[in-house]
Amino acid sequence: MPKKCNRALTVAASGNHPLFASLFGAKYVDTFDITFNAKCIMDIKTTALNCMNRDEYTSLLQDLCDLSKGDCVLSEQKIAKKLSIPTEDIDFMNTKSGLCIIGTLDKYRLPTALEYKKLQKIVKKPYQFFHTDIQSLGRKLTESYDFIHLSNIFEHMQVSQKQQSKIIISLMEHVNVGGWILFQHLIWKPWKRPPIPEKLCPTHGDTDWRFVQIDMISIIERLR
Repeated sequence: MPKKCNRALTVAASGNHPLFASLFGAKYVDTFDITFNAKCIMDIKTTALNCMNRDEYTSLLQDLCDLSKGDCVLSEQKIAKKLSIPTEDIDFMNTKSGLCIIGTLDKYRLPTALEYKKLQKIVKKPYQFFHTDIQSLGRKLTESYDFIHLSNIFEHMQVSQKQQSKIIISLMEHVNVGGWILFQHLIWKPWKRPPIPEKLCPTHGDTDWRFVQIDMISIIERLR
């Protein structure tokens, strides 16, 4: 993230991106995703922060992992009991397309003990959520951002580099001076596409923007 980040926009995914945006300094965090189930997962995590200690939170995430792997009835009951909400609310989001985003539980997806205490202090309500695909996202935004995090969304879409550039252009008008658009190309994806070449980047030759590529991470920075 940029050193100075007041407002961030990130794909919701499994809820970790907005949490870590908050953790690393973003005062306001907006989110988006093509599936509403991503908001459900995200809201479960923010609710859990305010009523659970870290061990209980870790246990909850394991239940969510079990739910995504098909151990549905028992996991739904356990999650509902821990959060004091109706089992029907958990059943509502229990679809294969929605819960596969949970993936596996590992230490790299968990905040440390100190990070968890910090998150408990700063995350007090659900994040703003835009239920949209990324092609339509730019038209729905009314704010400008210091940080837009797209994660590896382009790999899941398998879009061409021309389409990828068009999407980035639609978001560039919502970036503040000094702000970033960040997207990733994760090497473990079997259908991985190569990072966008600088000559195809929408900012190529534009002195108001800078394109930076570090390993499998690409950053577009607004200079002025």
